[in-house]
Amino acid sequence: MMFKGLSVGRLKGVNQHRQVEWGRRGRLSYLTIALLFSITMILSVSQAQISTTRWTNPAGGDWHNSSNWDNGVPDANKQAVIDLPGTYTVRINSPATAAGLVLGNDDPSDTGTKTLTVSSTLTLNGNGVIKPRSVMVLTGTLTGSGRMQVEGLMEWRLYGRMEGQG
Repeated sequence: MMFKGLSVGRLKGVNQHRQVEWGRRGRLSYLTIALLFSITMILSVSQAQISTTRWTNPAGGDWHNSSNWDNGVPDANKQAVIDLPGTYTVRINSPATAAGLVLGNDDPSDTGTKTLTVSSTLTLNGNGVIKPRSVMVLTGTLTGSGRMQVEGLMEWRLYGRMEGQG
């Protein structure tokens, strides 16, 4: 059986089993393919469990106040999105965790500046991005396993720390 460069055939010998050939480079058994498929499905399900919560307070305020978010305070399974148009500051004064972070938006009509002040520890379990016209002021610790993409401004002040694998 052939499918876009894959061929399935039967081996001859004592331990006959089906396998998939990837051209002449190597062979993967059905067991290996099933294992890879299972891992992919588990990772897909894990990613599907991540939800988003958006900042809703145009005056700014405390990160830990659930009324400032449309889906509750960000946590290990909720990505924080701070993209409400306008100029305001969101403050993290005690340890916080989020599945990821989007600070700012790409709307050219929004001329306001979104500022996130981190004076404690912010742990990101995924990636973060600081969009144009957005500022992260770091006097505490930014840590986590993802990457931080800075398109706006990041002020890394005295005693601020960044640590992690990303």
